[in-house]
Amino acid sequence: ENTFFEGTCKISLQDIVAILICFVLQMKVTEVIQNLRSWCHQRGDKELSCGTVVDYYSYCREIAEIISSHHVKPFGGKDKTVQIDETFLTKRKYHRGRLTE
Repeated sequence: ENTFFEGTCKISLQDIVAILICFVLQMKVTEVIQNLRSWCHQRGDKELSCGTVVDYYSYCREIAEIISSHHVKPFGGKDKTVQIDETFLTKRKYHRGRLTE
């Protein structure tokens, strides 16, 4: 109860751990899907859907964001200059222009 695995898809713990490892290694989702499909095929298990892998990557991103928001390091310091890209501080008008991350 109240864990990362609560209410998740009915996939094996091996697959979940494999997805977590791939996330930590910063593998692309397409690579993870290909590797997991071949791994499931070798084991004779049911293949994972693209949506399942994408959902788990989304969960991992949410957890990483929560962790990083609790461990904020101040920028700069005494005698240090900090340059900030203003594009990340503004919102797009009328949904035009480049998307900011």
